[in-house]
Amino acid sequence: MSDLHCRYLKQNPYDLLIAAELLTVQQPVHMAQSWLPEPDKRFMPASVWPFWTDDSIGVYAELQDRDIANSADGENQKSWKTGDVLELFYRPLPGEAYWEFHVTPENHHLQLLYPSEKFFRELGKQQAGNWLDGIGLPPHSFKSETLITREKNLWRVLALIPQSMFCLPRSLRIGDEWLASFCRYDYTRGEDKPVVSTTSTPPRPDFHDNSSWRRLKFAE
Repeated sequence: MSDLHCRYLKQNPYDLLIAAELLTVQQPVHMAQSWLPEPDKRFMPASVWPFWTDDSIGVYAELQDRDIANSADGENQKSWKTGDVLELFYRPLPGEAYWEFHVTPENHHLQLLYPSEKFFRELGKQQAGNWLDGIGLPPHSFKSETLITREKNLWRVLALIPQSMFCLPRSLRIGDEWLASFCRYDYTRGEDKPVVSTTSTPPRPDFHDNSSWRRLKFAE
């Protein structure tokens, strides 16, 4: 499994189209369905371009989609159950804690922090209480921009996450390595289940399987 190249940019690209111009000159990372011998017949391609700056970590993504929609109407909702969503997972090494960020086509966010994968597995067994207790991060913890182009069956995302959110002992440097995974839920209204895909290689559709995530190398 190859590493993910995270390109350094001298400044944050606060405009999605500028980000696209800067980043798409390089090879993207493609999502796939490693648990299937052949992709689902409904599978639509999605690609991401990871990057970092002196104060942020980011990604630009392009997602093909025949039916672009998510009914979430605010922050920190269960957006993976309400429609199309791009999911970003980051785990700074050598720690066990990891962060999960969602962006919907309508540019609503979900932001979560898990102390470890084991904690996440145990959390799934609990039934009572607010599902965000202990893992939810404040609304609008990161910035993003989305652009929907329905005539091309395409939506795009630019996400910028402050390095300060990750509680790092120092700023990122060239040569640092994390684990990362980029995933999506692709819903089509009227169908029972979404099509899911990821840049990782889990043996089943489990986005939280840290062992399947790829190394994210912070490069020049």
